[in-house]
Amino acid sequence: MVLLRTLILESRLRRQAAAGAAAVALCLVAGSPGGAACLKTAPLFTISSAATVPLRQPADLTLHGDRLFVLDDLNARVISYGLEGKFLSATKLPGGSSASYLGFDVGGDDNLYLAASGAGKIVVINQKGERIREFPTGGGESPTEPVGVEVARGQCFVVDNEAHSVKVYDLEGTPSVQWGELGDGPGKFRYPFRLLQDPLGRIIVSDSLNSRIKIFTPAGDPLLEFGEFGVTEGTLYRPAGLGLWGENLLLVADNYLGVIQVYDLQGGYQSTLCGADNKPLIFSNPVSLAVRGSTVFVLEMGAGRVRALQIPGRN
Repeated sequence: MVLLRTLILESRLRRQAAAGAAAVALCLVAGSPGGAACLKTAPLFTISSAATVPLRQPADLTLHGDRLFVLDDLNARVISYGLEGKFLSATKLPGGSSASYLGFDVGGDDNLYLAASGAGKIVVINQKGERIREFPTGGGESPTEPVGVEVARGQCFVVDNEAHSVKVYDLEGTPSVQWGELGDGPGKFRYPFRLLQDPLGRIIVSDSLNSRIKIFTPAGDPLLEFGEFGVTEGTLYRPAGLGLWGENLLLVADNYLGVIQVYDLQGGYQSTLCGADNKPLIFSNPVSLAVRGSTVFVLEMGAGRVRALQIPGRN
């Protein structure tokens, strides 16, 4: 749980010792000529509960078909909502509130692939909560802590932040390839956190403590990395949640700064999500996000909620 504790501690320190520092550091966005670097959004709705029960440390979200799924960790459930925010159903998770699930995805036969971080394994259940299978993400005495999952094209990609690596399995749990080790060079990580696969099959990883985004082939060959450590627009401090917007834009949520920035997939900074006042929106531990059309769904672990925002004029 090293990375999660680090993320939450940093957020607390930010609130206690430098409240509003991120907004000040990124005021350059609002002051850009014509607001060119500020991408205005409009609030759509906020989700903070399901069936009258408040979300407690929600850890991840994903879109699948016409539904939004939210991993509500401390309530030990995955919740399904319509894309307009209406509660649909909830699935109880194995192990109850004592289990620790920090990431998940929906795939295969609409099954839930859960990163059981404390137990060092992937647990697969159906949407009735019935266990289908599980498989370990480490071997022997090697440290392992799966925190991010992407199920795509018949494979299960897992971010293991304790092993500083990405591991790939088939949907039955048979390992096929893995890459990464502790370090800051190409193909190396320092507590990676989230990942996704783009339409070209490339694997995009938020390398949190290296303050970079890294892109690989499905076999783990490095293609590109970008990001510069900092607290001003276009830089990254603790990149966390990732979301593809169209075919060539990537939204990156910064857990420490609390902002969401837009890059192209060549690494070029484009803009920062802002409110109607042209000031950057500041989120509380935005550890996960997803995009569908003109709607951005942002999971704020620190605030125990999901916020849906519209980017006007974008389809």
